[in-house]
Amino acid sequence: MKHLLMLLLLTGFAWGQGGNTVIIRFPGAPSGSCSPVAVAVNNATGEYFDCLSSVWHSVGGSGGGGTVTSVTGTANQVDVATGTTTPVLTLSSTIVVPGTITSPAYATSGANGGIDGTEGTGAGLTAASGHDLLYPDSTAHGWKMNNNNGTAVIVVGDTSTQTLTNKTLTTPTIASFTNATHNHTNAAGGGQLALTTCCTGILPPANGGAAAATTAGVGYFWGCAGENGQAGLTMQNAAGVQGANIIETCQFVLDHSVTVNKITISVTNAAGTAATCDAGVYNTAGTLLVSSNGGFNGNSATTQTVAATPLATVIPPGTYIYGWACTTATTILNRTFALDTTVKAILNSNSQKIGSCSQAATSGILNGTCTVGATNLPSSIIAALFEP
Repeated sequence: MKHLLMLLLLTGFAWGQGGNTVIIRFPGAPSGSCSPVAVAVNNATGEYFDCLSSVWHSVGGSGGGGTVTSVTGTANQVDVATGTTTPVLTLSSTIVVPGTITSPAYATSGANGGIDGTEGTGAGLTAASGHDLLYPDSTAHGWKMNNNNGTAVIVVGDTSTQTLTNKTLTTPTIASFTNATHNHTNAAGGGQLALTTCCTGILPPANGGAAAATTAGVGYFWGCAGENGQAGLTMQNAAGVQGANIIETCQFVLDHSVTVNKITISVTNAAGTAATCDAGVYNTAGTLLVSSNGGFNGNSATTQTVAATPLATVIPPGTYIYGWACTTATTILNRTFALDTTVKAILNSNSQKIGSCSQAATSGILNGTCTVGATNLPSSIIAALFEP
């Protein structure tokens, strides 16, 4: 009897607890309004529903429904565009990634895309062997890179003001040497250059060079005779030139520099008719450097000085060819010395030192070029003085 009473009490307690919840079964999804104490089961799927605010809501079984109205996340990462049962998730136009992005390649989209980085120190990057880093630097205001756990260096720009070290330039094109100051006194200044290849102009006598005659009345040279030491040569009457407009020549060596402004000759006997004479200096390549430009009157038995053409022509030390010509062979000019057959043979024994140009003078004016030949060898060297 005592056991039966206890069983009845336990059974009543279970019935009282179950009386607070009502389970309603539907052949399909539950419909209609509901009570807070009611739950429902879809007999077709086994889906379980609870009643909330008089509306059935799925809480288990084969699935559920509803509307996603928001996505919680960090700003500028993921956005929800529409609140539906199938929400559309989009990426922000400006994405802030909390960690590290790893990708085998990166590409910008659009024709005008690029990389935009906020300047800093790159402290968020970790340099390591086998890794190369790139970041915008706030001090250099440019991109820096750290290759293979080395020292961070600035990326070289084409117009940036930068100091380059450890660079090897192969066949560079240098637009200007304005800022490349150097004096070749040491390796940093360009190194020592050989005197024969480094310079142009005349080396001053104080530095071991030849004297330079640049002032009027100081210094000169004779055509063919060359050095000032020939001033004591005996002037003689020449037999004239070989023929009209024949440019006779004689090779000579000048041991000092002379800036030629004037040329002087002496006509001993007038031609007896209008006559023009010329005297000048060619280089060994046959280019006329300076002359009287036909300024001498061969029909005036006088000593004549004319301006050189061009004026202030610098004739540095070297080997040259002296040339002269007249429009008529009857003009008699002073000579520095005569040349007999033996002297001619000696002068031309190894190379052509006297001769005449294959090109003719024009109306007594020397041709601009001269190719020395062995015909019409001069019998006398006409005296012509070249001076500042």
